[in-house]
Amino acid sequence: MTGQTETIARPYALAAFEYALAHNELPVWEKMLQAAATMATDKQMQILFSNISVTSQKLLELFLEILAPLLDEPRKNFLKLIAEHKRFNVLPDIFLKFKIYKEEQEKIIPIEIISAVALEGNFLKKIADAISLRVKQKVTTQCTVDPQLLGGVMVRMGDKVIDGSIRGKLNRLLESI
Repeated sequence: MTGQTETIARPYALAAFEYALAHNELPVWEKMLQAAATMATDKQMQILFSNISVTSQKLLELFLEILAPLLDEPRKNFLKLIAEHKRFNVLPDIFLKFKIYKEEQEKIIPIEIISAVALEGNFLKKIADAISLRVKQKVTTQCTVDPQLLGGVMVRMGDKVIDGSIRGKLNRLLESI
């Protein structure tokens, strides 16, 4: 998210989040915004966004048609507002900001687990449970493979890094010599 798009996305995401929270509809709004963001990042949609002969109304009709199973009147109105202000290209940032608000509300911390090889579900669950216990909050995991680690794992939580990798341990050992 760039600073400008974040500034544009924030009020839309906050409005959607507050409405969804007040009406106990966070999961359905998240699903709709995710689908809309996916649509907005499609290469063919990007071409339509930049084509001056395609009106916001036409784009709105396309979004309403494709997302119809996920829409009720308030979600349709949200997309109409997006169309009115020509903000379809900001939908991915709106979704990301909405997700952040939702995770903060649910006290969920996203973590990234980086390992030298793909990890099995049970081992991942143990790591996630240990971190969840340590920070006293729920966590969601995203896994990344980095063969340069040699072994062990690194865990990123926001700006914090827990380095339990063999490469990290070797580096610390070399620094202490």
